[in-house]
Amino acid sequence: MVFKKQFKIKLRKILLWISFILAILIIVTEIFFVWVNRKAFLEQINYDKDRSFEYYEEMKYRWSDEPNRIEIPKLGLIAKITYPDNETEMNKLLLESVTHMPGTALPGEKGNTVYTGHSSAPVESEYSHVFATLNRMRLGDDIYIYRDGQKYEYEVRKKNFVKPSEMSVISQEKQGLTLLTCWPIGTDFKRLTIFAAKIQ
Repeated sequence: MVFKKQFKIKLRKILLWISFILAILIIVTEIFFVWVNRKAFLEQINYDKDRSFEYYEEMKYRWSDEPNRIEIPKLGLIAKITYPDNETEMNKLLLESVTHMPGTALPGEKGNTVYTGHSSAPVESEYSHVFATLNRMRLGDDIYIYRDGQKYEYEVRKKNFVKPSEMSVISQEKQGLTLLTCWPIGTDFKRLTIFAAKIQ
């Protein structure tokens, strides 16, 4: 009887220590997660539509010499676009640019032009959180794509959150532009997709 009581007391102590250690691990993991993705979270916290439009107006002239770029006035976003030949090259270039998805239409061609960029990434770079505020896009917002200096204008028609395995979002049967990024920030549980129709 005494042995059973002692055993129960020891077991409670062990379970208490395990719970304590697990709680510490969870807290440390959460702190690490926030730290790694801090720039993307700060983009979300500091987002201001009016300031974004002002910033865009200031920046667009500085980018006028970049022949391949994306401009989203609503987000105050201007970024370089690259056109990789394959998925391996695309994954490398994501830390250096917004990238065109190989196998999808080019601007001006028939089909669905697909670009992807990081909402957050474990490796820090200028482009590791380029699409961190893509969730702020609404129907009717403008997106401008420059390809070899030629401007293509689009208007947002649909925003959606899909599973990573959902391939219909890059279907070439659609006519327009699709922007794609991982979501929520710091995860790849889903894909945030923005579909826009060509208006000019």
